[in-house]
Amino acid sequence: MSAQSSSATEAPRMSVLQRIYGVFVSPKATFADIARQPDWMVPFMLGLIGAALSGFYMQDLIWEMTREQMQNNPNIAPDQLETTLQAAEGWIRISSWLMPPLTTALMYAVIAGILLFTGNVLLGGEARFKPVFSAVCWSGLVNILNSVVNIPIMRSRGELVSATNLTFLAPGAEMQSPTYFLLSQLDLFYIWWVALIGMGFAAVYQYPPRKGMTVAALWWGVFIVIAMGFKLVF
Repeated sequence: MSAQSSSATEAPRMSVLQRIYGVFVSPKATFADIARQPDWMVPFMLGLIGAALSGFYMQDLIWEMTREQMQNNPNIAPDQLETTLQAAEGWIRISSWLMPPLTTALMYAVIAGILLFTGNVLLGGEARFKPVFSAVCWSGLVNILNSVVNIPIMRSRGELVSATNLTFLAPGAEMQSPTYFLLSQLDLFYIWWVALIGMGFAAVYQYPPRKGMTVAALWWGVFIVIAMGFKLVF
């Protein structure tokens, strides 16, 4: 019997509730269990439901922000503004809760694909898509906690600004500016999520946690640089 088979035999599989709890309090052991016996359906569905509910509860703020942007848009004629607003409101209120689950599913798949490419091609490891995707889905549970913490605060403030990032350092920056975007990415929950992704990646490939978190942080940095470049150009 191989060492990996022996380890899987000696360590009983965690239950779903134990994994949910463990992602937050003992991620190293939890991701080791996920890597041994990957299972993505529960965290994947929780992530989609959480994204939909977040969008539903944020739809009023999303609409207010969109309406303000449209009212300040010089390309919309004043005599067409009211008609345009009425047409846009229905779509915004539907898409605010319909789009987040779709983008969440796509985001999980893209992140897992990048990590699989990194581990198998760039670092010479060997893994299948399922355990990598499972680790990404389980790490995404921190986004649900992010919503639980931030949505009530944003609704009470009446603004789409996270209470756990650094955008308060640039109170006059426009939301579409590169400065605002950079500060918005420096968020407590984003950093936590990147760390969990890295730990999951390390568990799947049996790397040290520090190596996995370094890989995740580097890819996060690449994303930030590319996104800021687009904002500077366009």
